[in-house]
Amino acid sequence: VIGNAEAWDSTIAEQIIYGVPAGGSFEGSAWVKVPAKTPLVNTLVYLEVWLIREDGSEYKKFQSVQLDNQAVPDWKKLTVSGTIPSEAKSIKYWLVIAPQKEDCAGTVYFDDAVLKITSP
Repeated sequence: VIGNAEAWDSTIAEQIIYGVPAGGSFEGSAWVKVPAKTPLVNTLVYLEVWLIREDGSEYKKFQSVQLDNQAVPDWKKLTVSGTIPSEAKSIKYWLVIAPQKEDCAGTVYFDDAVLKITSP
């Protein structure tokens, strides 16, 4: 699912995984490339994982390092990981492009996005 908000708000590719194992762990990764001819300007790129309660509320966030105001001419692997507490019933995995000002710019490519979930 790709979400595209109005004006200069974030664009998010989202995957939701239901029925995650309490006490397990997760590791999300994706390869990112930003061509030198169209570098990031006032824009953040990162991975994010939200742990979700049974009622659907988001209660804990994990985030990879952020790429900002730069080119990434060679593919760079972003990762995010953590453990799954018993309160978590599902996980949202996001690939995020988040403009910070109205004069944002840049081209971003994602490849091989993966979320691995391991039982305890």
